[in-house]
Amino acid sequence: MANVLRYLGLGAETEYGTEAAHDVMVDIASASLDVPDDPQIRYEGGLGKVTRVSRPGYYAPAGDFSYAFDIRTIVDLLHWTLGTRDGDEVYGSLDAILPSFTAKLGKDLFEHVFTGCTITSLGLSVEGAFCEATASVLAQKDAKANIRTIEDVVDALPDEYPMAFHEVKLEVADVGGANPSDFSARVRSMSMNIDNGVSADGGRGLNSRYMYKAISESRDTTVDLTLDYEDLTMLEAFWGSENGPSDDGADSKQFKITLDSGIYGELVILLPKVTIVGSQQQPSGRSRLEQTVNGIATLDSVEKADLSIVETEMFVDASGVISVS
Repeated sequence: MANVLRYLGLGAETEYGTEAAHDVMVDIASASLDVPDDPQIRYEGGLGKVTRVSRPGYYAPAGDFSYAFDIRTIVDLLHWTLGTRDGDEVYGSLDAILPSFTAKLGKDLFEHVFTGCTITSLGLSVEGAFCEATASVLAQKDAKANIRTIEDVVDALPDEYPMAFHEVKLEVADVGGANPSDFSARVRSMSMNIDNGVSADGGRGLNSRYMYKAISESRDTTVDLTLDYEDLTMLEAFWGSENGPSDDGADSKQFKITLDSGIYGELVILLPKVTIVGSQQQPSGRSRLEQTVNGIATLDSVEKADLSIVETEMFVDASGVISVS
């Protein structure tokens, strides 16, 4: 009987679909990244009621993986999702072609290798115990390799520990950073999702069963909060005024999320302009009243370390992340 050995190795590709060595291993919580469902094509002719001809069709592995993320590997995932990395800074790209990576997934009996991986969406969740990342992936091809030993996997795990709920800080300010307020004490849960609008069909072309490229047709970033209901800040932002809905629509806020990993440093995720599109506070009996807030991140100007300006809906500053061996 096989040992229980599930892991994920990740490595950036220099060329789409060319296998890369893994830079790091992570201990996954779950993974559905797998072979495609029924990649055969069948000809429905008229000679009876049963198909006579079945041929190989378009082949595109897909699925997701989830893990309790650490301060270092999450930078790679954010880079592959947003598209641009300049030193310690990661932000959204206008390029329709996103960076690709190789994923090596341990499945007890063998290592399932996926090349030409592109992140179609990335969700980050901060609730309760650990902070969790879930990446939905579309790959070009898959292959088989030998399962690794548990010793090899453990040796390749990042030194940085998984981030916990209490190591995350949320500051909310006006757009531009004025009037900042620490919302941490009232946050019950927080989640973000980046959807890249990548589809398997977009990479299809003649003369190959496999994707030629992965195209990001759009990028939508949302954020959801569950808060202790302590004031009217978010409701008034949703209304766009203090007393009720404004004809000018909702206001926007700046969200600054800081991940404090102790000796491994800090990572800052900035959403410079989040339009508040939902704010609901619905009492039930004597239970503590909570507020559910929904926002959509939109483009705004962000100043980089070199004082140049970029237009992006998310800016990641990893300059505070420290490598400790």
